[in-house]
Amino acid sequence: GRGSVVGPVLTTDPAVNGVSFTGSVATGRGILDAPAPIGRKVQLELGGKNPLIVTAGADLDQAVPGAARACYSNSGQLCIAIERIYVEQPVAAEFTKRFAAHVANMTLGAAYDFSVDMGSLASAAQVEAVTAHLDDAIAHGAKVLAGGKRRDDLGPFFFEPTVLADV
Repeated sequence: GRGSVVGPVLTTDPAVNGVSFTGSVATGRGILDAPAPIGRKVQLELGGKNPLIVTAGADLDQAVPGAARACYSNSGQLCIAIERIYVEQPVAAEFTKRFAAHVANMTLGAAYDFSVDMGSLASAAQVEAVTAHLDDAIAHGAKVLAGGKRRDDLGPFFFEPTVLADV
């Protein structure tokens, strides 16, 4: 169920002796502040932004597809998904060019096999959140190098994998 429904039960029920949560700082604080039995174990992983660093000595033939997998596996909806990439200056232009081209050529679809590179987002709310983040980034000067569009032709929650620069 939704966190707002199941969260209060899981964080206050005396039968629950531990809570492990990955997500926002605000929700983590709520878990810590919830009335709970003394001695309840709590494990929180909050607010990570998961950078990937590409150094000047990187093999770009491996770094580009590896970075794409790290960013877009499970449509980027993993707590460990890469959200930003820092690239050393000597390879920045070449990496960026190759990465944007790789992402632009990713195959989107709903297949349950390895014939597609990325599936849909999880919900309409997730599509709205991605759209809002993208609109905000563009309004603040970010440039779209690849993707950036809903793909309703594939299903209600599809959104192209997107690469931004100058964020």
